[in-house]
Amino acid sequence: MSRTFDRRNAPFNPYDLRHAYAIRGSVRYKVPVATMAGWMGHSPTVHWNTYNKWISGVA
Repeated sequence: MSRTFDRRNAPFNPYDLRHAYAIRGSVRYKVPVATMAGWMGHSPTVHWNTYNKWISGVA
């Protein structure tokens, strides 16, 4: 996936899509942290510690 993004000169990395998904799910669609974390394969604590700085700035 990264090579495809590089070949097409995408202005972001594939992993950035994961971050956007997490933030959008929490902010725009109001998915509970525990649910969003489960969908992404980590604990609510990891989700909160990783994404809170962006979620708090947007919400």
